[in-house]
Amino acid sequence: MIIVITHDQSYVESADDCTRLHVTADTLDDAEAGAALQSAGLGRQGEPAHVWLAVDALRTTARAAASIPDWDNRFDAMIAFARSRGWLDASGEHVAAHIERSGS
Repeated sequence: MIIVITHDQSYVESADDCTRLHVTADTLDDAEAGAALQSAGLGRQGEPAHVWLAVDALRTTARAAASIPDWDNRFDAMIAFARSRGWLDASGEHVAAHIERSGS
């Protein structure tokens, strides 16, 4: 699953792929990416080159773009894996995702 962030929109690509999760923000620095996510209600800025994605908002947004029947189970498994790796915040409401940029 890829969350694409630009100055004026955020959307999900590869929603059916719950084996990976990252953000692309080619034209935005970390602070701008965080602000764009916050404006869209999808998350906030995290550590350098990372963001925190709101799990519930991510589920809602990605589910709308998904097409496979067992998507909910796959999404839950992705979040469970993230939890097992320590990639959820203390509240369990946000999952960390790294920001990928062209050439990085």
